[in-house]
Order: sequence, then C-alpha cells, then structure tokens
Amino acid sequence: SFDIDSIDPSQAPGTGTQDDAGAKSFGRRASGVDRAKDKPMQPRWHALLVLAGARTSMGFQFQSLASVSPWLRADLGLGYGDLGTLIGLYFLPGVLVALPGGALGRRFGDARMVGIGLALMVAGGALAALAPDARVLAAGRLLSGTGGVLLNVLMAKMVTDWFAGERGVTLAMAVFVKSFPIGVGLA
Repeated sequence: SFDIDSIDPSQAPGTGTQDDAGAKSFGRRASGVDRAKDKPMQPRWHALLVLAGARTSMGFQFQSLASVSPWLRADLGLGYGDLGTLIGLYFLPGVLVALPGGALGRRFGDARMVGIGLALMVAGGALAALAPDARVLAAGRLLSGTGGVLLNVLMAKMVTDWFAGERGVTLAMAVFVKSFPIGVGLA
C-alpha cells in the first residue's frame, strides 16, 4: 500500500543532497548511484492520479449546481441571481481559508489537511443535496467550498514538492491543473 506522507520532496532528484564529505550533489549520491534506481518514480505518479481524481471531483461539485439549476428553480423557487450567488459561494471561503490553509498544512501535514478538505466537501455536498431551502443549500455550498479551497492550496503545493527540479514537473502540473475542468465537463 502507498502512504502519501512517505514521499519526501527533499529526496527528489535535482534538489541536492549533502554527501559524507559535505559536497553538494544534484540528482546523484556520493557513490554515483543514480537516485532513480533507489527510489522509483511510480509512487509519485500514482499519488498524482489520486490528487487529480480529487480535483476532478472538486470541479464536478463546483459545476453540479448549474447542471441541476432547472430543478432548483422549480423546487426551491430560485431565480437566476440566486443561482449565480450559490455558484459563487463555493469559492468565497478562499478569501478566509487560503492562507491559514497553507499554515495548517505545514502544521498538521498536507495529506491530513487534504483529507479534512475532502471530508468537508462530502459533508457540504450531502447538506446541499438534502437542502429543503436556499439557506441550507448556501450553507452546504460554503462548507464544501471550504474543503475545495483546502484542496486547491495544498494539493498544488504537494505536486510541486514531489516533482520540483525534474523534467516531469510540467507534465505533472498539466495533469493536475487540467483535472478541474474535466470535472466541470463531467457535471
């Protein structure tokens, strides 16, 4: 089984290490053994796919309100302005959560805070799905959006840490960034 916390960004090739003589070496150990042989690249790519899946779900959750807007208008009597406000509420928590979210990731661990963000997204999505009125729906959007902001801040940092200094960083960031619009399209 793979533990996302076991990835040490300081051990990525190209970040440099100190050998026994104190000399800085980039991408190689003092013995000359290539790091790629010691630490397979696969776990980072597997973890990236997990993060991309989480980000896809965030895009799906963000866009899902617009996708069901005809039913929301009929069932809850919402106007187009109300729908626009509810859609915007998803990322409103970013104003307050983005900076503290990064600090919380540093203090408690990025993976743990991403898990909390996913739990907030699930709880907010359930609340919104069962909402009897617009106020409860708004609370669900704010709660799930708070989780989404935590994911945005921390997962981007995680991908950058895992692939820093490597040629694969461009592909990794492309996979990660493009997963959100895939979720939007799926909704």
